Amino acid sequence: DASSTDENSSLVINPSDDNNLYNISKIMGEVICNLSKKQNVRIARLSNVTGNNFNTNLFLPAIIQDAINFKKITLETKLDSEKDYVYIDDVLDILPKISLKGKNKIYNIANGKNTSNEEIVKKIQKITNCKIEVKKKAITYRFPTISINRIQKEFGFKPTSVLEKIEKIVNDYKK
Repeated sequence: DASSTDENSSLVINPSDDNNLYNISKIMGEVICNLSKKQNVRIARLSNVTGNNFNTNLFLPAIIQDAINFKKITLETKLDSEKDYVYIDDVLDILPKISLKGKNKIYNIANGKNTSNEEIVKKIQKITNCKIEVKKKAITYRFPTISINRIQKEFGFKPTSVLEKIEKIVNDYKK
């Protein structure tokens, strides 16, 4: 609900919304980091990190498993839902750079571009030939586009599109 997604913008949380508990805990972590007053402390605001971790119920690995195991993806969110996915290898590459050479206190680590459910499932469908179903009571989630100007300017960060990695993730799961 913030008006901007750059690192200097205020974070907006509704504490009466049960779904905000995780976000509130992240803000508490930032407060603790800021209260430390240590010059070498950096805050990394991670977007939706994804990769081939199949021991979680994260969206992308879960629907890839369903596409392969059941030949069907069932979505509880609409096809026009979208959010920013950052690939795990990009995160692992940029975190040490921020830690060792960061000039700022706070960094967004994201792709800087949203990817829709439709783009993702169509790519998976093309690879696996699975069916796609959207539940009747599906809702739309749209996350704001996250500003990554700071890590792009400071580190030349060029994130990988999750769409470029779907085939690799599908093949990793098949193995």
